[in-house]
Amino acid sequence: MRADYHVHTEFSDDSDYAMEKVIQDSIAMGLDEICFTDHVDYGIKKDWDEPGKMIYRKGSPGEPD
Repeated sequence: MRADYHVHTEFSDDSDYAMEKVIQDSIAMGLDEICFTDHVDYGIKKDWDEPGKMIYRKGSPGEPD
């Protein structure tokens, strides 16, 4: 069985891969299973011990600021 259990799509801040395209590519690659692992990054630091505040992204339309 061929599978990919860690796929991010345009719904994660670190990807712009359209979900429909992921599905199409998975079929083309002959994958039997995929798992979307999207997440929301509310703040970003360059390193865990970086001083100062986190940089927050502005919400997209329909998302909270």
